[in-house]
Amino acid sequence: MTDKGLAPGSYHADGRKTPLGQLSSPSPDGELWFANGIYPGWQVSGTLNSQVPRESEPSPEEIGRGPIAESLGRFGSLRLRDRGAVLSYTIGGTQVQEQWSASAHGTMREIQR
Repeated sequence: MTDKGLAPGSYHADGRKTPLGQLSSPSPDGELWFANGIYPGWQVSGTLNSQVPRESEPSPEEIGRGPIAESLGRFGSLRLRDRGAVLSYTIGGTQVQEQWSASAHGTMREIQR
C-alpha cells in the first residue's frame, strides 16, 4: 500500500492537511489480488439488503466512512499468524473468527478464507 493518507500527508509539511475525499487515500502498490466493494459483507436477517448500514458522512467526498451500529456488529481484533491472519468480530450477537491466508503457485494466486 502507498503511504498516502491523513497522517503521512499532514505531518510532512507544517500546517498542511491532506485534501478531503478519496483522492489521497492509500492505494495498492503492486499487483492487486482481491478487492471488495462498498456493501455489507454479511446479513443479519434473511432478506438480502445491499444498502450500507452506516450513516452518510456530511461531506459527499467521503463515501463509506464510519462505524456500523454496535447492535449490528463490532470489530474484535486482527491477529497475525504464521500462515495468515485471523479476523475476530461479532455480527448480530454471534462471535466470528475468520482465518485468511494468501499464496502463489506459479502464475496462480490463491486466497483462502
